[in-house]
Amino acid sequence: AFLIAQYGGTQFRCSKPFNPVLGETFEMKSNNWKYISEQVSHHPPISAAYVDATGYELWMNSHLKTKFWGKSLEFKPLGGMHFKFKDNDHHFVSNRPNSACQNIIIGSMYIDHNGDCVVLN
Repeated sequence: AFLIAQYGGTQFRCSKPFNPVLGETFEMKSNNWKYISEQVSHHPPISAAYVDATGYELWMNSHLKTKFWGKSLEFKPLGGMHFKFKDNDHHFVSNRPNSACQNIIIGSMYIDHNGDCVVLN
C-alpha cells in the first residue's frame, strides 16, 4: 500500500516538480507518526525521508535518472524504499517503476508508469 499510494495523485500532476534547496527539510507530526525529509544533494537532486510510526518505520531516498526522448521525458528512480514492522522485525525493501511524462511538446501531457516493481522480504 505504501508503494502504490505515492502514485495515486500522479494522473493530473504533469508539471515541474518541487525543487527544494540543499539542506531544506520538511517535518510533519500526527498522533501516531512522525515524518521528516531533507534535500541531501542538489546536483544530482537527492532527497531522503524517514517515518517513525506506531508499529512500523519507513525510510527511503529519491534519486532520479532522466532521459529526454523528443516528445517525452523518462524518469528512472534509483533510490529504494525500506519498510520495517517493529513488533516482528520483518523488513521489506522495494524499488519503484519507471515513469514518463508523455506529449510534452504537442498534445495533452500525461504520466505513464511502467516497468517492474520488486518487493523483497
